[in-house]
Amino acid sequence: MKPCFGIILLLWVSLPATAQVKNPLAHTAWQGAVETSQLVNVIMRYGADTISMYTASDQQLLETMTYTMKGDTLSWKKVSGSSPCDTQAIGIYQAIIKDDQLVLKLINDECPLRSGALQPTPFKKVAYSSR
Repeated sequence: MKPCFGIILLLWVSLPATAQVKNPLAHTAWQGAVETSQLVNVIMRYGADTISMYTASDQQLLETMTYTMKGDTLSWKKVSGSSPCDTQAIGIYQAIIKDDQLVLKLINDECPLRSGALQPTPFKKVAYSSR
């Protein structure tokens, strides 16, 4: 009975660790260009559930969004910032990460100006700071 109890206890303890899926964007930062009224070089810093987008040149905060990742599907929603997107408009993108590059492919975005701002060129991984 003791060996069986030990195995059950070991499985029970390890279950939460295997049930959690790792978010590949959490605590990473990516640099690339977005099109506003002009092409702007930005850094998107992904926290556990929040994205902060800054200008690369002077670290001016442009936008804050919440996000979730399920598999390779990224969903984000504006919290605050300079874009005309409504705070209830959800954007859904496929996030493809390969060789320290991030490509965001549009699945559906309720804010066409946000999806139009993204360039076809990949974002490059840069050092993450919690700032």
